[in-house]
Amino acid sequence: MEITGTIPGVTGYTVAELRDIWNGMVADPDWEPDDWELNARRLACMAVGLANQLARRKPGREHPGVGVAAVIVRDGKLLMLQRQGAHGEGSWSVPGGWMEHGEDWHAAVEREVLEETGVRVKAWGSPKVTFDDFPDDGIHCVTLFSWAIHLDGEPEIKEPAKAKAVEWVPLSEVCDRELFLPLRTFMQGLGLPDP
Repeated sequence: MEITGTIPGVTGYTVAELRDIWNGMVADPDWEPDDWELNARRLACMAVGLANQLARRKPGREHPGVGVAAVIVRDGKLLMLQRQGAHGEGSWSVPGGWMEHGEDWHAAVEREVLEETGVRVKAWGSPKVTFDDFPDDGIHCVTLFSWAIHLDGEPEIKEPAKAKAVEWVPLSEVCDRELFLPLRTFMQGLGLPDP
């Protein structure tokens, strides 16, 4: 079925985006094919929801984005990832990422570690906060660093578009690597030498 005409409150969408929304709505088990007014309202709500999701996909660009980072030490080694496909590409950091809307920061830390490495952790304590600017990428971020306890699982790359390596790095060797700016800022805040 083709979408024609206009729907109040729905602007700025490509035909393909509206068609995808429409097809998802038609597949809904609560779909009422004869109630066009109800379905138009549903489509408008879904389109607004899509717009809100798209607006949240690029944190840190129009306003500071809030990220989390997990400091996981086991047997004198720090769990680290080598970044790829985003700001700080090639540098080493700890697992982490952007918080989701309405998410508790401890939950965000635990989710990010699991998504990126397959490792389950328990975040604890108060966060150490860093403020970092990536002017070449147009990104300003606030990062909440949390200590986390390794519960189970061995790390592996779960998001190859975001990381090209994952390792337990001996603490004595962490500063020998090119570190991601927020991790460097975090380490300086602990009084450690600038790597």
